[in-house]
Amino acid sequence: MNIDTQMTKLLADMRSLRADAMARDVLPTQDLQFANVQADAIKGMQTTSPVSFGDTFKQAIHHVNKLQTESSDLKLAYELRDPKVDITQVMVASEKAGIAFTAMTQVRNKFVDAYRDIMNMPI
Repeated sequence: MNIDTQMTKLLADMRSLRADAMARDVLPTQDLQFANVQADAIKGMQTTSPVSFGDTFKQAIHHVNKLQTESSDLKLAYELRDPKVDITQVMVASEKAGIAFTAMTQVRNKFVDAYRDIMNMPI
């Protein structure tokens, strides 16, 4: 199985999981809004000018940074014994931030590998 096929399958699986979660109303409101923004962006890409990979990657980095900041804030609030913050919220936010960071890192690594392959191609 080549890399393109694996990436396509991974993206299809992620879209399927997101659709299932949205259908069950499992996603929190904030994530649902982000998913709707992404869906609107995808629709917009089909009818308007193409969006660059760099812009898409910057948006992903900002989203991952936001998740990590929220996770850090929740951890701090829990450590300061804020009665509004539950340990489950802290753990879920931490896992979401970790998974998002891992996914972004893997995409970056695949991009760097593809760049190296292109640069090493004979002319």
